[in-house]
Amino acid sequence: MPSANSVSPHTIRSRRFLSGRTLAGAVPAARAMDTARQEHAAMLVQQAASPQLSSLSAPWQAVGPNQVASIAYGNVTGRVTAIAIDPADTSGNTVYLGTTGGGVWKSTNAAGTSASVTFVPLTDTLPVFSANAGTAAIPSLSIGAISVRSGVILAGTGDPNDASDSFYGSGLLRSADNGVTWTLIQNSQDGLSGKHLFNGLGFAGFAWSTVTPGTVVAAVSQAAEGVLVNAPDAENSVMGLYYSTDAGVTWQMSTLMDGTQTVQTPKPTGGDLGGRAATAVVWNPVRQRFYAAVRCHGYYESADGVTWTRLTNQPGLGLTTTACPPDPGSIGSTTCPIFRGALAVQPETGDTFALTVDQNNRDQGLWQDVCGLSGANCSSSTVIFGQKLPSSALEIGNGSTVVPQADYNLALAAEPSGPNGSTQDTILYIGITDLYRCSLAAGCVQRNTTNAINGCAAPAQVAPAQHAIAALATASQPLVYLGNDGGVWRSTDGVDEQGTPCSTDDATHFQNLNGGLGSLAEVISFAQHPTDAGTVLVGLGANGTAGTSSATVNASSWPQLSTGEGGTVGIDQTSPSLWYVSIGAGVNIRQCSSGAGCTAANFTGTPTIGPAQVNNDDSVIDAPWLLDPVFPSNILVGTCRVWRGPAGDGSTWSSSNAISNLLSGPQGASCAATNPVLRSLAAGGVLTNVSGGQDAGSPVLYAGMAGIMDGGGVVGGHVYSIATGGTANNTTTWTDLATSTVTNGQGVGFNSAGFDLSSLAADPHDATGETVYATVMGFGANGISLPHLYRSTDGGAHWSNISSNLPDAPANSVIVDPNDANTLYVAMDTGVYVTTEVTTCATANCWSVYGINLPNAPVVELAAAPAMATGDGRTGELRAATYGRGIWQIPLITAAIAAQPSISLNPAALTYSAQSIGTASPIQTITVTNTGLAPLVISLVAVTGDFNETDNCAAATIAINQTCTVQVRSLPAATGSRSGILTVYGNVAGGQATATLSGTGSAAAAIVLDPVVLTFPSTALNATSAVQNITISNISNSAVGLRSPTISGGDFRITVNTCGSSLGPGVGCTVGIAFTPTASGTRSGTFSMADDAGTQTASLTGVGTSPATDALSPLTLTFGTQQVDTASQAQQITLSNTGDLPLTLIAAQITSGDFTVVNSCGNSLNPHSTCSMNVAFAPKDVGPLSGVLSVSDQYRTQTVALNGIGIAPPGVSLAPFSTVVFPPTGVGLQSASRTVTLTNNVGVPLSIQGISIKGDFVILPNSSTCGATVATYTACVLQVAFAPSVGGPRSGSLTVTDSAGNSPQTLSLTGPGVDFTLATNGITSVTISSGQNAVFPLLLSSNSNVSGTVTFACTGMPVNSTCNITPSSIPLGNITTVSLTVLTGVGATSSSSRPLTKQTSVFWFATLSPLGLLVLRRARRSGVASLALLCLLLAASGCGAGREIPLSSGSNPGTPSGPVTTAGTYTVVAAATSAGLTRSVNLTLIVQ
Repeated sequence: MPSANSVSPHTIRSRRFLSGRTLAGAVPAARAMDTARQEHAAMLVQQAASPQLSSLSAPWQAVGPNQVASIAYGNVTGRVTAIAIDPADTSGNTVYLGTTGGGVWKSTNAAGTSASVTFVPLTDTLPVFSANAGTAAIPSLSIGAISVRSGVILAGTGDPNDASDSFYGSGLLRSADNGVTWTLIQNSQDGLSGKHLFNGLGFAGFAWSTVTPGTVVAAVSQAAEGVLVNAPDAENSVMGLYYSTDAGVTWQMSTLMDGTQTVQTPKPTGGDLGGRAATAVVWNPVRQRFYAAVRCHGYYESADGVTWTRLTNQPGLGLTTTACPPDPGSIGSTTCPIFRGALAVQPETGDTFALTVDQNNRDQGLWQDVCGLSGANCSSSTVIFGQKLPSSALEIGNGSTVVPQADYNLALAAEPSGPNGSTQDTILYIGITDLYRCSLAAGCVQRNTTNAINGCAAPAQVAPAQHAIAALATASQPLVYLGNDGGVWRSTDGVDEQGTPCSTDDATHFQNLNGGLGSLAEVISFAQHPTDAGTVLVGLGANGTAGTSSATVNASSWPQLSTGEGGTVGIDQTSPSLWYVSIGAGVNIRQCSSGAGCTAANFTGTPTIGPAQVNNDDSVIDAPWLLDPVFPSNILVGTCRVWRGPAGDGSTWSSSNAISNLLSGPQGASCAATNPVLRSLAAGGVLTNVSGGQDAGSPVLYAGMAGIMDGGGVVGGHVYSIATGGTANNTTTWTDLATSTVTNGQGVGFNSAGFDLSSLAADPHDATGETVYATVMGFGANGISLPHLYRSTDGGAHWSNISSNLPDAPANSVIVDPNDANTLYVAMDTGVYVTTEVTTCATANCWSVYGINLPNAPVVELAAAPAMATGDGRTGELRAATYGRGIWQIPLITAAIAAQPSISLNPAALTYSAQSIGTASPIQTITVTNTGLAPLVISLVAVTGDFNETDNCAAATIAINQTCTVQVRSLPAATGSRSGILTVYGNVAGGQATATLSGTGSAAAAIVLDPVVLTFPSTALNATSAVQNITISNISNSAVGLRSPTISGGDFRITVNTCGSSLGPGVGCTVGIAFTPTASGTRSGTFSMADDAGTQTASLTGVGTSPATDALSPLTLTFGTQQVDTASQAQQITLSNTGDLPLTLIAAQITSGDFTVVNSCGNSLNPHSTCSMNVAFAPKDVGPLSGVLSVSDQYRTQTVALNGIGIAPPGVSLAPFSTVVFPPTGVGLQSASRTVTLTNNVGVPLSIQGISIKGDFVILPNSSTCGATVATYTACVLQVAFAPSVGGPRSGSLTVTDSAGNSPQTLSLTGPGVDFTLATNGITSVTISSGQNAVFPLLLSSNSNVSGTVTFACTGMPVNSTCNITPSSIPLGNITTVSLTVLTGVGATSSSSRPLTKQTSVFWFATLSPLGLLVLRRARRSGVASLALLCLLLAASGCGAGREIPLSSGSNPGTPSGPVTTAGTYTVVAAATSAGLTRSVNLTLIVQ
């Protein structure tokens, strides 16, 4: 049977899903699946009524991926096939979604801000199903159609799209309480004609009557997978149109009439022969009729949904009565060119639209029935479909009328646009691979609004395969929801794209809502870090591969690592930074050694282990492989034989890396289509050989074959093994274990039906490798016993069937609990099951349903991590991957409390001898030991009573079996017994440990010190603390002689001593002591005072603190290649503070370059700590790029050099990727040029037809290297500059027209043009005498849209004068009055010798003149009037004591003093400059 390398991935992907879900007996698969689900439900009932492990009811928790951040489309989550907007909510916020594996979802804020939109699942688990549903069946979560009306939700199960990798239906779900509870309706009630089943079919749509509100019609169609696995009941599962008159509670089959002939009507068992597939149904509220499309026959009409009549005027020339005869008793004529028809009604105009394709997807036309509304009725009661609308844009073209994959996705919607009346337009939306839109008012020219896979590089960022369109009319453009293979998108402007097709503007018309939708991931494989719960890889089939290092419940999207077929993935459990991803169908494995730093760029290019390494062998689409469990640097790969070799280096592989012959079929050089292929692998035993590449690793190996229908051929479902893996070669024959006896098989052999061996597991607890488990897919039925789980303890020499009480459903994965060989977990299409007594399963019921809240989706893979934290203090996590609802987790049955520290205090009690009041005892020591199994962190040591302690424990981390010490003194304050408690606080159970303290206080000596323990605060090294005093008191009745006090301990010194040679009775003196630490940490000393009564001592302690440090490392970050407009995995910059004080005022920012930084340090860093700053590279351009990260703190600013290389995306593209923004440039000038790169990343040369530029931009002469062609995988460049012709924002574009599919490529250009005028404002000439000042009012003018700042300068002044322009700089964008003042009779550099009053007048003049002139400008006064008001302002401010400004000449009379300005006539030039542009005016200054 052809396999992965010879058949299209879509075909093989479908086969992979279907092959294990067929039947061993003659019972329909839908009935078998229903039976299995009922068995699962019965197990739950039994568990609830009997004692069980409490852990069986632990809840499953979602892991993700909620969304995958795809490279082309942004967030994607899974296939959405149906959308319904609740008509009761006119805001469009209440929206229901139907998905292919995740059931029904609901949002109540779908029309809100896209980032806040959320959907919740309604059908995940059993509790939502009403107890009075009338059946124990659990429905399929593959939803084909959904509708809501008056609080009733109808969800038809079974995907009607021609998709063979989603489940067929099991009936119709109905909720009358907005989705809280549901009933499952599995058949119609047709009276004497019996019941007709919906099992194995799919629902294509619902339509509600507005005349009789309880009447609803359902279109029941074919589910492709159901046909392939014989899911429908051949006699009782009947397609067609069904109606309900009680809002969906009960249903009856409709009657179809063609003239006088009956096409379909309810008949007793077997009479309808499967019926006629109805692919669409709608209600026309103006005509008050139902309309439906019926496969192989045409379009029908009905007033009541009960009886239907074939339309006389069909929407298509080929739908004739000759081509489409009634043929009662058949499924219709295959010559009738309607395989799938789509219908839509414009509710305001009553127009009806139909789009049809035949069984080869050939376009039969888009047709309109024009109602011609007159009053409340159409102009004709007959539907005509007389208007053919353009549809050729939907077709492949080049002579072909095929509409690509229209059998898989064909959706149609019609909505009014704009207010009612003659100006109202109708917008048509057509969903095929892309979403097309046309306006009837504009001739219905079809516009492709998404361009997902046609070479345009998906500018709208909307995933392909449009299955569902729901629209809501608004006052302007419709609100549109769109469901496709990637999830759900929205448009709030009716997708009103007006820009150039395939431009980046397309994305502004859509909002991605998948961020609020939970996981719909159809998982093929996943791998996880052994301890880090956040690190997960997942293979997603057609959606590629994703990975994350932050997987948590409701976490953000996971980055897409590869767009190729997402199959098996792996993480090395001994070196978790080694990630392995399948980057394409078959054997296509690529390694990345950067762990969480791996990005999509690491998984492009030639596979590490690919077809070349396995001699181009055929395999299943997701070739089985695993890292050898005892030697993970080697990888085992299954094709039609088994290979082993280095996982990270394919260069050494050859044909000798095969360690088996071709297990079955012709023995050639490589696996061909005639050779059966493998489906699963397992390895066990103890490492015995590390010398040879292919022989290094596990000695006991097992290989499970694909099923008979999946490429397993004559050995379908067999299992092969070898126990001599350390010496195997490419001629070694493996043993077929399928011939071994099944000890409890009652004569039935191993996997006699030949289904896929979906998984094998060698028990790691068995060092011999001989304990092995095998899971089997398929259904048994009709008396055929089909085991789904086998066990062998002798390497497959004998098998036992341990399926026991498991449901009869496909089993997909099995694992042995890593903590207990008797505990086993198995994943099936119906859920996850566990046993803790596997040895009893061959003879007794041993299985239980494991956990609650796991969605009702097939569970396809299991993985256990014994060292992974569960979040509740234990370790040991089980994860399960589903096909439709992502990955889930639950603690292992054997999850254990994590290793914890423990505190031991020795001794646990201290007793002190009698001690005089006011003195300190000798130190006693308590040793603190960590007797636990994890590091001990001590947060605090505290003491109560007349005791004092010092320690090296607080804030320390104590390793296992290590110690710290606490020194304790007795300090009695009174006579008699004294007691206290020493408490050590830490991260232990109970949080603390204690020791008791006891002692005795005795009468004080004659000389008393107070205090006897002096503790200084933390003090910086070499700094001196505040002085603390010790008082020496004589409490006796006679004088006592004193000696000089002394200190031991070099960090303490006496600063003050008021004590003499003696101390009288009742008298005291004081000694001051300061602390100057010379080293960090705790410092100690002793104060001693010798006297006639003896020597008295006091202990001295303090903590020296070193200053904070700010070591930054590394100072250079180099990123690899990164695709333009995507972000790399972050790299870390570490900031270290090795000091004893916090480092403060921390800030980080990117000062240049296409980089981003996340400052995880905050604004301060604790002592002896490190923190990180995560820098990512997000290039906007191609080629080597650099930038700078600036990190500042209380001391300084440091910089980190950043480097990376931007690379162009696949296809043909222009870079920079986003709009090129030029700096402000003066009109008539030209900016510095920017480089624009045209990249041809396709395998054929690119032919350039033309390069054009629009707007105020130019391509520099001789700067372009782009000739007539661009070779494959190369680029050319050209230099573009900004040359504004007017001021204000300027925009333009660079357009390249070429032979690419996304031609033309357009790059937006923008830049601010700067222009302004500078003019005099009334006075151009002023006459003064030396020592006076001249004022010239100026006017700076610019348009309101001009940005920037003007700076001023003046030249041409005479000697001994200065020029001041106020203000010195002004923002552009308005008209501003400026004052230029020339002061004469002043020195060139100073005017300090002038009278103060004159300086003050100049200050006030400079301050007030702009204000006065501004007021006058707004009043549009003349320059003379402006000066008049200035004089008033100056007079009011007291300027009369300074210079006067006459109104006529602009000069001041007065007597000059100081330096003299020479008489003469001078030309003073005032200049304003901005963005390189300078404007100036000449002013005349006459000095007399």
